[in-house]
Amino acid sequence: MERVKPSRPFTSPQKLFVDVNKKIKKFDLPLTDFDLINLHSMFMESTYSAFQASDINTGRIIIQKILNSLNYYHDAACLSTVKPVYFTNIDIFTIIQKYAQVYGLQHAINQFFIEYAQIDFIWIELTESLISCLGQSNINYFIKIMTQHRAIPVIIIEYNS
Repeated sequence: MERVKPSRPFTSPQKLFVDVNKKIKKFDLPLTDFDLINLHSMFMESTYSAFQASDINTGRIIIQKILNSLNYYHDAACLSTVKPVYFTNIDIFTIIQKYAQVYGLQHAINQFFIEYAQIDFIWIELTESLISCLGQSNINYFIKIMTQHRAIPVIIIEYNS
């Protein structure tokens, strides 16, 4: 596994899937034209990308603006422990929690991929609570599976607060 960059909100280094050599851009509202161009290209790449926002509401507004402006993705999903996310119809964390009660966490992730194969866009809100609930290795596994065949974009959002 490659060396990974620690997420800024954490005091101890975290080994995440995000590449150290990939510079994480920070976006804030209002978005400039240059920001929109960068975000559009990021959202159209069938791999993982990361950006940083000042807080969860700002990150979600940015996601919603770009998804609406692209008008391309129909089954967007969010992996987050912070509720609610109104503009997506697939809440990955809730689904995985429900499956984990029956199957266990690792099998729950696999079951999610089987039952929700139609997903065409995912964003992950990388918070301390998400890492503590799912664990670093499970988040890495999730990102690896979703980007393995470069079929869909996965956006990872880090927050300053």
